[in-house]
Order: sequence, then structure tokens, then C-alpha cells
Amino acid sequence: MLLSMKERIKESFLVMQDVNSQLFTKSVEEELLLSVKNESNASLEEIVTLLGLEEDKESHPMALSGGQKQRVAIACAAIAEKQFIVYDEPTSGLDYENMIKMSKLIAKMKDNTYATIVITHDLELILSSCDRVIHLEDGTVKEDYELNAEGIERVKFFFIHLS
Repeated sequence: MLLSMKERIKESFLVMQDVNSQLFTKSVEEELLLSVKNESNASLEEIVTLLGLEEDKESHPMALSGGQKQRVAIACAAIAEKQFIVYDEPTSGLDYENMIKMSKLIAKMKDNTYATIVITHDLELILSSCDRVIHLEDGTVKEDYELNAEGIERVKFFFIHLS
């Protein structure tokens, strides 16, 4: 897939580590609708339910907890149907139960994207939703390897340090 820079930008979505910088509307529902690419997006309600946002649809995004805001931003990424999605520390503010929900969504979505990049230090997230690990340290690739269905059985212990 060869795209111009303008096309790459159009087909990209970034979930920032500080999601306060990317929530703009007066309600969660409005925020989600901003990201809808296809008016008949049947997955909207499924994603809202999966991430446990049903009761928050009328809430102002800035009135939510950090974890709820994170889930709203992740839902927006899923609904946007972009080809390139970057998640910067997507588990920040999430409890274990919501991290599992979010990792299932990321794993499900990667079949519909050209590239999904997860920037994280969270080993559980890596093993539950990633199929390749690129370990960066001081701007240098230290390791680059694939994970398979057996996950950790095939992978030696690793630490991801991004600086």
C-alpha cells in the first residue's frame, strides 16, 4: 500500500496518552459520532457496549474519570475505521477488567487495519493483543520479534523502555 503523506494522515488515528487533548464535544455520544466514517456503522453500539460506555453516552467527556476518557478515545479510534491506528499507552487509567476489554477490541480491530501500533510498557497488553514486538531503547531498535499463539512460551522475558 503506497500512500501519499496526505492520504496517510487521512487514514490515521492517534489515541494520545493524555486523552484530555483530544476530547472536544459536550457528550460522549457526540464525541463518538465525530469519528464515525460510515453513517451506517453497525459496530458503534457493539463498541460502546464492549467498552462499558452505555451509561456515559450523555455525559460530558471531561466529567469522566481518566479510565472512562481513555475508553472513549479508544472507542473513537475503533469507530473511525482508519487503516493506521497508533495507541500511546492505551492502558493508562484503566483497571484490569477494562484493559482486557480494550485489548480484545484492539485484537479484533487489527484485522481491519493495515497497521496497528501500540506504544506501551504493559506486558499483559503486549501478550494479549500484539503479534510483533519492537523494543526501542534510546531511539535504537534493541529487539524485533514476532509473537505467536503460544505468546510467552516462544518469547524470552523482555522489558520495553521507550525514551
